[in-house]
Amino acid sequence: MLKALWFFTKLGLVIAALIWVANQDGAVNISVGSYVIEVDLGIALLSLIVLIIITAQLYRLWRSIVSVPTWWRKYSEARDQEKGYAALSNGLVAIASGEKKKALKLAKKTKRFIPDQPLAKLLYAQSSLINGEEQEAESAYLELIEDKSTSFLGVRGLLAQKLRDGNVDQAIQILNFADEKQPKTPWVMKKLFSLYIQNREWGKADDVLHRAYKAKIYKKDEFKSIKCSLLLARSDLANSSARFEQALSFAKDAYNIEPDWVPAILYYAQMRISNGNYKEAEKALEKGWKRTAHPDIAHAWVKLFKQKNNNSDDLDPVKKMNHVKWLKKTHPDNIHARVRFALSAMEAGLFGEARTELIELSEKAPTETVFLALADLEIKQFKDEKRSNAWLAKASTAHREAEWSCQNCSASLPSWAPVCHNCGEFNTVEWGERFFDTRQAKRLNANSPITFLEPPLD
Repeated sequence: MLKALWFFTKLGLVIAALIWVANQDGAVNISVGSYVIEVDLGIALLSLIVLIIITAQLYRLWRSIVSVPTWWRKYSEARDQEKGYAALSNGLVAIASGEKKKALKLAKKTKRFIPDQPLAKLLYAQSSLINGEEQEAESAYLELIEDKSTSFLGVRGLLAQKLRDGNVDQAIQILNFADEKQPKTPWVMKKLFSLYIQNREWGKADDVLHRAYKAKIYKKDEFKSIKCSLLLARSDLANSSARFEQALSFAKDAYNIEPDWVPAILYYAQMRISNGNYKEAEKALEKGWKRTAHPDIAHAWVKLFKQKNNNSDDLDPVKKMNHVKWLKKTHPDNIHARVRFALSAMEAGLFGEARTELIELSEKAPTETVFLALADLEIKQFKDEKRSNAWLAKASTAHREAEWSCQNCSASLPSWAPVCHNCGEFNTVEWGERFFDTRQAKRLNANSPITFLEPPLD
């Protein structure tokens, strides 16, 4: 309504102006040589207006003719873009459906029609890669990396290619480049940390971990867990390279961060023992056992007695039993403390005391460890293989005990390790009960010269 009103208002103004011009008195004289032409003022003004309109239309016509090449160029570009995007869509579908040759053909077409489109370069790189043209794919990824707006697309693609080929060192270089371009990017820092772990470059992994923590990529508890595992891995490496002071330093740092964590307690105690400081090792194991009555700490405590006496085989079994008795005194109801005490009583020849302890445990805590100890007792006290085998049969069907296992691949491990020996994942070994059993019983031969099958702690 308002538009119509405004149109009629403008039309009325134009008509009024024309009437006003037509009604004006006066004349216009046009002199051409000896001729003088006299024209009424209104007619002259109307003629001028008509001339201006005709001139404007002629100018528009000229502009249209001049702009034909530009229009044609824009039309061609739009048509090429349309073809390029159609080829891009079909190329992505071809890659998804596994049509390698078709994908490469469409990628080349896409690159021809829309060469500056990042997705066209990515399609070309991917299709070259699946067709085995490694050099072409790498060149395409490098083109993406050189462009600031698409550099991370190139990094992702080139990284995947290098990892697929097993070139971990080159993958690390690519991630370091990405880290320089865009610091504090979570996936870059996590992947870089993972590859340093894979290469066992513990020091560089530690540096990345601290930067990632400052960037708030890891929470505090997660950081402490990873940090402690890294420190123990570095302690392992230093110890194997005979850098004992450094190995102790790493183990001590882990122990100070997580004093209740069993692996940290055991590593710290072992490093103290390696440096000949049995007193500090004993203190660490005492504190650890009081706070966390873990079977590995009990094992290390028993082992400490022999280490303090230079690993001599000629040791007083009664003294050893008294040394082990401390475990039971601190935690009287702990199964592992009582089993350790029963085993040391066996070694001291106190078979009655050992049997009393183990029989009571077999009723209260019918675990594999208890039945294995009873199987040993039958052989040592009575040389009775039949009764020993009966206990072994019970051990094979006994309640599953907690153990170290990988949370990634569910593999059972004899002791904690920073890296799973089965799948190679870092910091995935935890203590607990497993929901399924894929291994054999700990002890299958009662005539074995081994008194009790121990998990290796070192």
